[in-house]
Amino acid sequence: MRTLGLVTVLFNSPEVLPEFFDSLAAQTDKDWHLEVIDNSTDDRSLKEARASAARLGLGNVRFTKNADNVGVAKANNQGITNCLDLGCDYIVLLNNDIVFGPGLLAEVRESLDAGESMVAPRVHYFDDNSLWYAGGRIRPIAATAEHYRDREQPADTDHQQRYTGYAPTCFMGMRAELFKQVGLMDERYFVYYDDTDFVYRCLKQGYRLLYLGNAELKHKVSSSTGGGSSDFSVYYYNRNRLFFIRKNYAGLEQLAAYGWYYLTRLYKLAVYGAKQRTVLVRAMRDGRSMG
Repeated sequence: MRTLGLVTVLFNSPEVLPEFFDSLAAQTDKDWHLEVIDNSTDDRSLKEARASAARLGLGNVRFTKNADNVGVAKANNQGITNCLDLGCDYIVLLNNDIVFGPGLLAEVRESLDAGESMVAPRVHYFDDNSLWYAGGRIRPIAATAEHYRDREQPADTDHQQRYTGYAPTCFMGMRAELFKQVGLMDERYFVYYDDTDFVYRCLKQGYRLLYLGNAELKHKVSSSTGGGSSDFSVYYYNRNRLFFIRKNYAGLEQLAAYGWYYLTRLYKLAVYGAKQRTVLVRAMRDGRSMG
């Protein structure tokens, strides 16, 4: 059987880990190896992860503690590289602020065994079970990733498999050879847009992304970054969106994306408070100088 190499990155969120490890331990598919990469500023998350693995008797877990927060992109690359070195055939990037049923890994394996290159399940908000992700796309001019049916109640059509134009690495399964052709995550993003950039590169090279509507999980959204309106999120989202445009677009497409970006940032500058305006201006300045 082909081994699933799982990669999860910790950052100051020990409270979500018991349910995450409970979900892993309950899987019907047992042929997996987990790389836990810890970017936390203290040792609470790593201690909880070790305790949860020990409580459940999970011996197929390896822990790595980084001395500093190196960012989610670089930490994912550490885990991916470790899994590839172990000879894992499939790589699954997954958050640890998620909970999922016992058949999820088996469903992912079935699709990858059948020849799919990239797969992602249906994702619900943890608090009210509304949809967070049911397929998606990268909007060309806006240079943003769109989740279809966000905050809507699930319908029968959401349970159908189909190819789609975007998925977050909240949970994504991929064939190992993908990384040999496309490369690893771009570590310059640090956090946010690293998955958008990776999916964009994969699709540009002709790979297809399958939305697994018959598989699902629940996501405790933004549990480690303080939510989408925190200074942290405002800075990295805006900086990295601008860098994504510079890196991946050219010609008229790039000019149009720049125009849309700066026009919409004027609105944000108008509605933000003084502190967030300062953060946004710094993000735009840094996004222009990244390279």
